[in-house]
Amino acid sequence: MQSGAPDLIVETLSVSDGTPDSGETFTLSAMVRNRGDGDAEATTLRYYRSTNANISASDLEVGTVRVDALSASGSGDESIALAAPSEAGTYYYGACADPVAGESDIANNCSAAVMVAVTARPRRPDLVVESPSVSGGSLEGGGAFTLSATVRNRGDGDAGATTLRYYRSTNANISASDLEVGTVRVDALSASGSGDESIALAAPSEAGTYYYGACADPVAGESDIANNCSAAVMVAVTARPRRPDLVVESPSVSGGSLEGGGAFTLSATVRNRGDGAAEATTLRYYRSTNANISTSDVEVGSDPVGVLSASGSSGESIALNAPYDPGTYYYGACVDWVAGETNTTNNCTAAVAVTVPQRRAPDLTASGSTTVSDFQPVCDGSPKTATAATVRNVGDGDAPATTLRYYRSADASVSSDDTEVGSAPVPALTASASWSDDLQREAVPGTHYYYVCVDAVPKETNSGNNCSAPVNIVAPELDPPDLEAYDFGMTPWSSDDTIVNIGVSVANEGDQTAHLNTLTITYRRSADATISRDDTEILEPSLQPDRVLAMAGRCRFRTGRAYRRSPGEPATSYYGVCLELDPPDGNPANDCTPALQFTWP
Repeated sequence: MQSGAPDLIVETLSVSDGTPDSGETFTLSAMVRNRGDGDAEATTLRYYRSTNANISASDLEVGTVRVDALSASGSGDESIALAAPSEAGTYYYGACADPVAGESDIANNCSAAVMVAVTARPRRPDLVVESPSVSGGSLEGGGAFTLSATVRNRGDGDAGATTLRYYRSTNANISASDLEVGTVRVDALSASGSGDESIALAAPSEAGTYYYGACADPVAGESDIANNCSAAVMVAVTARPRRPDLVVESPSVSGGSLEGGGAFTLSATVRNRGDGAAEATTLRYYRSTNANISTSDVEVGSDPVGVLSASGSSGESIALNAPYDPGTYYYGACVDWVAGETNTTNNCTAAVAVTVPQRRAPDLTASGSTTVSDFQPVCDGSPKTATAATVRNVGDGDAPATTLRYYRSADASVSSDDTEVGSAPVPALTASASWSDDLQREAVPGTHYYYVCVDAVPKETNSGNNCSAPVNIVAPELDPPDLEAYDFGMTPWSSDDTIVNIGVSVANEGDQTAHLNTLTITYRRSADATISRDDTEILEPSLQPDRVLAMAGRCRFRTGRAYRRSPGEPATSYYGVCLELDPPDGNPANDCTPALQFTWP
């Protein structure tokens, strides 16, 4: 050994736990000694892990510490905290001091090895709560907000289901000793898995600064339970003005089981459970097909509601009639929200059921058959349609009197545009009773459909079967009406040669009926053998004979008048008759008779 030179060695190597679990922390300690006779400057002690008992600087370095300067024969104790390897096995740990200037021997700067037997550590969960947040950081007293956080398992083992507890604190440190404000279930989490959780809360009523966070309950085998609480998130609460909150309570009906159309009373109480006055509003009553009452149901009435002070209430009611159709109906009420209302989702009542039992009711049906008669070219021989109809009450209740209607259609469908061609009164019909009728009228040429309908009656169970099926009828095309005047005659009275009877026949030479409401018969005298409408009228015109308002095809009638010769009238003249129609028929050439020459006695 050279005189006055340092010589560093590493002695007394030890571990705090020679058999740690994989990943578990242990402490590796050693003493650095200067056994030279010269001072050693400060240096570095390097820790190594080796697969064998020989420690050298070629092994895996796992940490370093500073070694202060050592005087001759001086020493220093050093240590480091290490984590055992994750794989089970036998490992060797040691340390080597970096050589210092002037060191007499650098071959002895490494320690002997100390053995560490690492056993397999069971995988264990480790829950932490991260990312706390609120939906509103500045709220009015009592205002609603959402508190959210993420629960993460940062361990290497699965975590069973647990509970996340939400807390409110007066400071920024969240712990289980703070005020618990709610809980949610956290499902099982695999290693490194996470779950986002949230809860709806109401801010305190008093203004101030509050801190919110969450803590996860420890789970079995958790490696660290000191980190189960989140950081804090601040919520600033300002004073809230007094505000109303309307609810509708205690819905009831005066009768829960009624006959169809029966009267009942629906009642409810409107209450202001807020701390501020509510302005006047409206209570609306509804009928629903289910037990949930909302403003989308059928509104059946309303009531005005006056101003309500905080905690005030008002009883309301309405008179209603039950539906006619049997079944269960649900009634309730909703109050219109008012300005400043704290909660508008609670403004509707629960439902109250009203049962309408099956009732006895009528159900009318109509059936009919239509035929067309053969055309015969004789008086009153134009084709006729004949419809035989039957109305039947197939319901189990009596039907009041109503009306049967006959229709003609251009197609095979029943439509409101179809032509009504007749009607008949239908008497009241008891259950299962029937009544029959028939209608005959002149056929309309061409192809048509005929059917009958009975008017619906109150409480009828089915008004969709009140019409018969249309029946197709084809009526022949007929010649139009053609009036002809003929067989004109003049016969002297035996008692007075100055008076004669004048007669004329009128015929409808067409097939279709001629309507005579505009027919006028004019009697004329002519200077020649042709009678026309320009000739002199010798009598006041006469209308068609009484009771003859229409004349069927190929039909005729005869009429006459008495005529006295006027002074100065020629002894011999031509006489005749002309028919006047408005409008004229299709053949005016035969509207005047041939001339009759007549000589007065």
